[in-house]
Amino acid sequence: MSPIGRILVCVLSWAQAVRSQRCNTLPQNEYAQASPSSQGFDSAKLQDALNYASVMGSSSIKVFRHGCLVGSGLRDPLLERVPELNAGQTKTVVALLAGIVAGRDWVDIDAAIDQYVEPGLGDAAHRNRTLRNFMNLVAGQRVNHVTGLNLFADISRYREYFSTELLRPAGEYYEFDEITPSVVTHILERQVQLNTGTNVDFQDFAQTELFNKLGIPRSAYFWQKDRAGDTTGYSGLWLRPLEYGRLGLLMLNEGAFGGRQIVPADFIRQMRQGTTANCGFGLYAWLNSCKPGEQQVNTDYLTRRLYPGEAWVQSAPSDMFYSLGLGTNTFVIPSLDMVVSRAGYQELDTIPGALNLDLHGAFPGNAGGPGEHEFFRRLMAAVTDMPADVQATIQNSGPYNRPADNNVDTQPFLVPLDAAVGSYLGVGHHAAEGCNALRCNGADNDGLLYLLQIPRTGLGLIGLERRPSG
Repeated sequence: MSPIGRILVCVLSWAQAVRSQRCNTLPQNEYAQASPSSQGFDSAKLQDALNYASVMGSSSIKVFRHGCLVGSGLRDPLLERVPELNAGQTKTVVALLAGIVAGRDWVDIDAAIDQYVEPGLGDAAHRNRTLRNFMNLVAGQRVNHVTGLNLFADISRYREYFSTELLRPAGEYYEFDEITPSVVTHILERQVQLNTGTNVDFQDFAQTELFNKLGIPRSAYFWQKDRAGDTTGYSGLWLRPLEYGRLGLLMLNEGAFGGRQIVPADFIRQMRQGTTANCGFGLYAWLNSCKPGEQQVNTDYLTRRLYPGEAWVQSAPSDMFYSLGLGTNTFVIPSLDMVVSRAGYQELDTIPGALNLDLHGAFPGNAGGPGEHEFFRRLMAAVTDMPADVQATIQNSGPYNRPADNNVDTQPFLVPLDAAVGSYLGVGHHAAEGCNALRCNGADNDGLLYLLQIPRTGLGLIGLERRPSG
């Protein structure tokens, strides 16, 4: 080879090495950053996608590629340190903690909860469900959204489950519910205490075994409890948006972060497996991988809607999986080595859904609306090294084209009529079992003490904190 040829080969090799550089964020450090162009993005198009998300109500929007932070939204410098209600993303965090506990053989998510529940609580049918049933949202109990969305006055979600009516066999019917996730947190805490011989609180275990290892300090969040003292599993984690990327990178790397395996890789793979009841939902994670002919069901806000087996976000690759809350999302795309984190009480879909006269798009808590579609359409257009096989899994790179859905099903909000009284006041057949308005038998009944956590986030707001080293 001629000298000029050798020079060209060296230059091209150097350029490829720079272009494909990976970043490794250690727990004690802030995110490693790189230029968009070095990670396979057109800088202007990436900024266009970020600007769109910012205009559509994102208090924070961040994009990571190959482990590197490559772009943030317009409001991030001001709001990324402000704790936000993670709503449904709380469930995803609970799933990660379940993976840690299961990985130590302290709990079997396929075993009937009968072996983990206190004696005398509930009947045999309620005790025969599994943690996997709960995390797949296929436990078969009646769902009432008025009690489920009781964000601040709940007595005991765990005990409330045992008072709900069982309508169907476990595993057959998907329905989004906000009660059973607290059964999961209660059982996880109980098993951790049993296996460690301590009285460790669920949140302390979460800090030690998950958040510390991700570099998330206590000043980054507070976490609600119900009045009985159980950590809420359905919602209630107020984690600042700055940290969502760490959750995403953990899931992208199959449970590893900063060179350490935190959650078993097999459990992350299980999170990405749907069910026959809903191909689009795994273990507290939404899946973009549904295929034609599979059953696919939305959250049923405001009505239960079946899809024909397609991606929730049709402008994104089919291997994407993600958390979904009240405008809170962490999207993971393994095929592109990409993570996108998003926060903001105004969801990406709110304004586009309203403009489309589409209640399903405008109402919070639904997957796959017009705003998410448009954001990912722009983001995917910014990728300059899109593999052909990944591009082939994107079902619609054009404008959003789902028909509007303005149906409203009031039954999950109204039936049973006394459900709200039971949830809020501890009165009637649907009151949490063993509880009244003031206390639950055998519980700590100290849940409101979580309010004392809130002041600690003040140091995090102004950055006067040190990240744990893991």
